[in-house]
Amino acid sequence: MQRRRSSWLLAAIVLLAVLHSVTWLVVTLQMDAALENHVVLWRNQGWQLDHGAVSHSGWPLAARLEVPAVRLTEVSSGNAWQSANATLEIQALHPMRLDVTLSGPHVLARAGSQPVPITTEAFGGTFGLMQPQTGDIEVRGLVAQTPTGQLTLAALNVHLLRDLAAGPAVDAVTVQAVALDLDIASQVAVRGLGATIGRITLAAGLSGPLPHGSTPAAWRDAGGRLALHQLNVAWGKLDAQTSAIIALDGKLQPEGTGTIAAAGIPETLDVLVGAGMIPPGPARSIKAVLLFTARSPDGRLTLPLALKDRMLSIARFPLVQIPELHWP
Repeated sequence: MQRRRSSWLLAAIVLLAVLHSVTWLVVTLQMDAALENHVVLWRNQGWQLDHGAVSHSGWPLAARLEVPAVRLTEVSSGNAWQSANATLEIQALHPMRLDVTLSGPHVLARAGSQPVPITTEAFGGTFGLMQPQTGDIEVRGLVAQTPTGQLTLAALNVHLLRDLAAGPAVDAVTVQAVALDLDIASQVAVRGLGATIGRITLAAGLSGPLPHGSTPAAWRDAGGRLALHQLNVAWGKLDAQTSAIIALDGKLQPEGTGTIAAAGIPETLDVLVGAGMIPPGPARSIKAVLLFTARSPDGRLTLPLALKDRMLSIARFPLVQIPELHWP
């Protein structure tokens, strides 16, 4: 009897091992298929995703894909991002979560300018595979060698939520992000505001149709909008809080209205004028308006913002024209 029980136990263990191995193989094959589906998806949206030969590992605790020489290129502009390797992993204890790690060196290539080499201490994220889809992205210790000098970023954390079942009046995609200690000492044009942007926080939501293949015109016509719930920037003497609602106009360019509540506006305008980034006339007019604007208890001044025909205005004074968007 004892021998029979041992035989059944051994058979059960073997069967479980076989089932686990088959499951691991099925999951890795599904991950392979999903990767190639994303290649097609990106291509249909005007992007080209290239990579080297995929290898599999991780058994028995995880299904892991190693994807070397990853390059994502915007076909219309030639701009591209490339990483030495991407690791995609689904762990046995967390089957509804995809872990992604990008290993450097990385390169940001822009048409007509020198490639920007980038290194990071950590660059990756975790993404939920159930609805509503969630994602958490973390970047630490980023160093970028730009043509004008070195940029560093201590940390960036992004939380994403995508709900395909959201109604038209509800944000289908929400983004929360925090960036800490962006060192821009090498950027001569704006370093008068301070060598380091201490903190940037963002809370935003995107509403409207988001199925694969939706065009910007279809998104606009369905009432799509970007709600900038909060954008806070602490940079030298500038301490600003901004909110806005942005849509697309008839030429598929962003337009919208909002407000900015900030301390250090006059000093910031002086730096931007000195750097040739904004004209002196509107800056003087805005500073004149500030003389008659009430301050909040924490010293902030609140002014209206508007973006129309690619012109950004503050307190109704045209300040700067933003570059034209070219859609794929």
